[in-house]
Amino acid sequence: PDAVASVQNALVNAALTIEKADDRTKTLIEAYQTRKALKEKLLGVLPRIGGPDALKLVVAEFNTKKGVSKDQAFKALTSWKDYSACDQLFTIASVGPEKYKAEAYQSYVDKISKSKINPDQKLLLLRKGMDLAKTADQKKLVIEGLKGNRTFLTLVFVAKYLDDKEVQNEAAHVAMGIALPPSGSKEGMYGETVKQVLNKCIAVISGEESDYAKE
Repeated sequence: PDAVASVQNALVNAALTIEKADDRTKTLIEAYQTRKALKEKLLGVLPRIGGPDALKLVVAEFNTKKGVSKDQAFKALTSWKDYSACDQLFTIASVGPEKYKAEAYQSYVDKISKSKINPDQKLLLLRKGMDLAKTADQKKLVIEGLKGNRTFLTLVFVAKYLDDKEVQNEAAHVAMGIALPPSGSKEGMYGETVKQVLNKCIAVISGEESDYAKE
């Protein structure tokens, strides 16, 4: 495994020295398509380099292969270096196959949460994710993924979950972090709606602490 990892690291480093992004995966894709023995090793490399051609190849592998080959393609999608694989991950989380749904969902939310995309776009994509949430843990992933996404619309969205017993504590902490000024700053949010949300957050957190004290 160490020898394989060393070769993979060398391939990644070599590819990333190529100036044109479109050319970085060209040779690797050709090798993938012609040398069957290298497929598994190359699937560990393509997600680290990224690019639309590599992604298209891996998506096609996932959609057409079965068994171990499908598992390997799925692992490559969840390991993708940026959020460009998220459309495919969302599709898998929505329609399956069933065995991949939960991990695809988690990977989708995680990649969107960590991305540097516009805050309004991040909210839009995570709201899509919330529509798919089946469990409290999945809802928590989305709410916590919006931590630091400091827009009024994000605050309003998170505040909707202050009445949801399963996730209200997470919602309260995230909402307060969005509305209140960051440490050393005065750039908080103001207005009647913000005040109402913060009062509700305080009530939820106070209740959480009193429940803890009772235990």
